[in-house]
Amino acid sequence: MQTLLCAVGLFLLIEGFFPLVSPESWKKMIVQVLQIPNDKIRLVALVSVIFGLLLVWSTWLIF
Repeated sequence: MQTLLCAVGLFLLIEGFFPLVSPESWKKMIVQVLQIPNDKIRLVALVSVIFGLLLVWSTWLIF
């Protein structure tokens, strides 16, 4: 449970950092993301999920 809370905290830290430091750049990026076709977003999301699963799985094997 401690590891999960640490992971969620790290996620929130990373997600909140960019809008905190540069909100205008963050807004411009959001507008650009809205113009990306859904199939490309799904492909990037799929690669991210697979990479995340491999990372978690390999961590469990090592530790």
